[in-house]
Amino acid sequence: MKKYLCLILSLILFLSSLISYAVVKAKAQLPTAFGKDYAIIRVFDKDGINNNEISNIRFTAEGLSEADAEDDGRLWCDAGSYFTQVSVSRPDRTAINCNAVVTEGDFFLFHDLDFKSGWYYNETDLHLDRVVIDEKLAFELFGSNDVEDMKLNIGIKTLYVSGVVAYDESEAKIQQLGDLPVIYIPQRIAVGIFGERPFDSYEIMMQNPVDSYAVNGLTSVTEGKEVVDVTARFELKKIFSLLKEFPTRSYRSEAVSYPYWENAERGVEDILTLLLAVNLVTLTGFVISLAVFIAERKKR
Repeated sequence: MKKYLCLILSLILFLSSLISYAVVKAKAQLPTAFGKDYAIIRVFDKDGINNNEISNIRFTAEGLSEADAEDDGRLWCDAGSYFTQVSVSRPDRTAINCNAVVTEGDFFLFHDLDFKSGWYYNETDLHLDRVVIDEKLAFELFGSNDVEDMKLNIGIKTLYVSGVVAYDESEAKIQQLGDLPVIYIPQRIAVGIFGERPFDSYEIMMQNPVDSYAVNGLTSVTEGKEVVDVTARFELKKIFSLLKEFPTRSYRSEAVSYPYWENAERGVEDILTLLLAVNLVTLTGFVISLAVFIAERKKR
């Protein structure tokens, strides 16, 4: 009877850990705007990434893409971003202090935000006066989240709401930015407000016909920076490799500050790594229990 219980318990523990791993992985989705044959590369630097460095990366990506292109579609896209704070107001309301995410390029292709109304701005907009705000700021300024095309002010500059996104209550975001509302501002507007400044992070999606093609191709123009290939970061092979380096994973020699979405994804990697370890332990327990059970049955 005890052998039956041990076998059943070990199986339940293994299946529970396996299901937990599958659930966490299913929730961890990365953008696939162009398809599975494209890589997503992120670049970080403690001193930021300036426009000249971004131009060099784009030039290199264009060359790599042309060399391997088989169609006339779009071959790559990229985005830069940095965080700051700004006061946002409207004529009949007190100014509200906000976190500002300044973006360049196709930021919203890399970050699948939940739009409650309107849509995001992009590089092809005719008007240089569109911003995206979150629900918290929308309700504090206008008392509603359906505020597309409504006016707001940053200093003396009048801007219009392009869209409203859900308020991000994730732990990673709160830890880094606090609970202030968020406004997303395109770089071409932000230059007139904050001046020129480097980006905290840069990301590019480009062709990757074979493993590491993209990240290796960008090596010459990202030297001295932290480059993260996030293409398959939640796949089993990658999580296995993290399990091997888990004790030293947090050792760092450079004080690079990640944006909250990178911290959140690294947190998911850690959870998957721990769950994988639990899977291996419970699987081992189940195999041992099964072997003992079979051996006992053969003795009878």
